[in-house]
Amino acid sequence: MSTSRSEFRYSQSSMKVTYWLLLGVGIFMLLLAAIPLFDGKSIVNVVTGLFVALAIAIILFARWYKARRENDTDPKLVIDAEMIHPITATAKSIPWGDVEKIVFIQSRPKKPGYMAIDVKGDIGRFEPTRGTSMMAKANTMLGYGEISVQSLDLDGTPEQIKAAILAANPHVEIWDK
Repeated sequence: MSTSRSEFRYSQSSMKVTYWLLLGVGIFMLLLAAIPLFDGKSIVNVVTGLFVALAIAIILFARWYKARRENDTDPKLVIDAEMIHPITATAKSIPWGDVEKIVFIQSRPKKPGYMAIDVKGDIGRFEPTRGTSMMAKANTMLGYGEISVQSLDLDGTPEQIKAAILAANPHVEIWDK
């Protein structure tokens, strides 16, 4: 096995797309909320007030999300000869001996949206995040692995991630769905 170590961080381009999308939705909602002003109707309408509050919350979330992702330079997926560690999904690394298979799932045609790691035995020993624990049974019923990692959020392409996995452990089973 190789002794190289691969690290994947949050993708800055993915962050920018999400930021501009959220910002656009928030501004669009503010513009929709302003329509009653031009019709001569009162802005004190409860529904309009809730719409404005929701729009402002979306815009503030977009700003927080952008700042958080720009300043977060820690690796989110680490792969080496001994283990794979999807840091956003589990607190502990997963030794290659416990990996049954890794499945890359397409979210759009020819674009894998996430990868799922199927482990032998109970996933609880790797201390999965709450979201990972909640999705584990559903992912297993769909034929994927229990531990999900959003590969579109990472700075490497799915092909680069697969290459890093195979360089670290050429015997691991990789599926594309």
